[in-house]
Amino acid sequence: MTKTQSVFLALLLALPSLVFRAFVLTRLWHWFVAPLGLPDIGVAHALGLVFVGAIVRRQPKREVEDTTGVFGSATPFVDSVGHSALLLVLGWAVAGMMP
Repeated sequence: MTKTQSVFLALLLALPSLVFRAFVLTRLWHWFVAPLGLPDIGVAHALGLVFVGAIVRRQPKREVEDTTGVFGSATPFVDSVGHSALLLVLGWAVAGMMP
């Protein structure tokens, strides 16, 4: 896989990852913030908050990883979706324990 194809695949996988993270944020907001009196947010607002969070917690660049092949390009996508899915499941469990 060429570097151009690898970059294209990474960008292609970033969009669904960001949308899924925004969806997770809307669910967590609905479960934990809205009961405190703040209004619910939609996916567009959550996506904006995801962007703000990315700016606020910007981390220095990691060491250059080997991104040859499909799995190398998909690694950030898998990490992001896996992390978001774990937060969604944990949030759902905690919300179920709330009165």
